[in-house]
Amino acid sequence: MSNMKQLIEEMRDLEVGIKHRDSAKLQSETLKWIEHFGLFKDGFERDDFLRINTARCASYVYHYAPENVVLMVAKLVAWFFLIDDQFAEGKYRYDPDQMRIQSRIFIHGLKTGENNHREYSKFQIALTELLAEAGKTCPENWMNTFLNSLAWYLEGCAMESECRAQKRVPSLQEYRAIRRRSIGLFPCFDFIELVPGHSLSLNQRQSECYANLRLFGAELCAWGNDLLSFEKEVAVGCPCNLGVVLANESNVPISKGAHLIPKYFNQMAEFYFGLERDFSQREGSASALIHYSYGIKCWIQGHFEWIQTSQRYRDEVVPPPELFSTNKNLVLSTSA
Repeated sequence: MSNMKQLIEEMRDLEVGIKHRDSAKLQSETLKWIEHFGLFKDGFERDDFLRINTARCASYVYHYAPENVVLMVAKLVAWFFLIDDQFAEGKYRYDPDQMRIQSRIFIHGLKTGENNHREYSKFQIALTELLAEAGKTCPENWMNTFLNSLAWYLEGCAMESECRAQKRVPSLQEYRAIRRRSIGLFPCFDFIELVPGHSLSLNQRQSECYANLRLFGAELCAWGNDLLSFEKEVAVGCPCNLGVVLANESNVPISKGAHLIPKYFNQMAEFYFGLERDFSQREGSASALIHYSYGIKCWIQGHFEWIQTSQRYRDEVVPPPELFSTNKNLVLSTSA
């Protein structure tokens, strides 16, 4: 099996300089928030949440932000982990049609204030409160942007569910489109605009530059995540991992897939820096887009540093290497 430490060292450092501030208070406040709304399914999920430590994630990726914004993000990241585990990776793991039906009901409820959803009800109430707090300082049309981002994430979960249900490895092009959505970072990127000096105009949010920063920023975060979760996901026969996709495209054994991720990540990082250089020359250093880009780089670097410390990845039991090439649940076919 791959030497994960060596592979991690091959990933390019974005040289952001993350400040690792104490997250214990954030974790305590986030835990109280989750328990207040009853979002934990059981005691096991509560223990898992404590191991994941989403507050540390928020403190890394928003190390430059005011405490109130960091706390909102800590709650948001926790919310995503719980809804992902209970629904996207849980009940609807192999049922994309139901995932889409339930998601439409959920988004409609957030837009209208109606709460007729039996399964998502608690999650809708919790997120509605969080968005009400964000709404006190958010810029014009921010709420619509966030809800569109959330719908995009839920569709990505349905697309992953489709691949799992079909036991099909997607093509690289298809998987990039899926993972940009399912990583769930567009809604998190939206909170960058709540940091003073980082809010964007409607025209800036509609620009090609803005779209590319988000698309490629989300991908870079996803590829770090896929590297760390590669062994866990292959062990259960999940086709939705960059290492599996690259191995399938390159016609090499799945067990070698993780080795292909750092090179792809680094190529993507170079492309991202090129984008940043281009728009910084056009926009000037005072542009809010420059600050926004910095916020996304903090997400890429901080997220990757955080997942290396998260017990969600460190404590997984990994089966012996021979299981990776003979896993009966994984169909190594090209995308249809």
